[in-house]
Amino acid sequence: MERLLGDPLEPLAEGLWRGTILERPMFLVSNDQLGIDRDSVPLHLVTKEPIERGTEVAHQVAAQPDLWKTYGPWLAVYYPTIWQEVMNVATNVEDRFEKPDFDGFLDRVGVQNFLTPVNAKRIIEALRPDRVVHEMGTKSFIDALTTEQREELKRLLQ
Repeated sequence: MERLLGDPLEPLAEGLWRGTILERPMFLVSNDQLGIDRDSVPLHLVTKEPIERGTEVAHQVAAQPDLWKTYGPWLAVYYPTIWQEVMNVATNVEDRFEKPDFDGFLDRVGVQNFLTPVNAKRIIEALRPDRVVHEMGTKSFIDALTTEQREELKRLLQ
């Protein structure tokens, strides 16, 4: 029976332990004890962290261009205050870093999941209707309208 329950946990690093259970390897991670370094950034970004640790994560991301590109959007979502601080401090961000990969972020999160809590009118106004039509194409835009919307558009254009 003792063999099934496994050996005592072996500390591997701050906040990381290895053990076995039912003769299978197992790792335990404590996000509040795990050190903050480039390998632990993803875990820290998706867990609730005290502001001090969040700031440390943000500095880790902002200091490394490859992490900035991948995880910059996550900072904007989960740590908006820290994101703004980084953006205020970083002069000529475009010169130092590639732009964060927001498309990759949306692929992982899902566009609908991202947009659900967002005010769609605010996004459309920021994009401007002419850009929405340009990006979609006039025909696709018109095809997406309901019959009532098309009738109203015809009436307004006369």
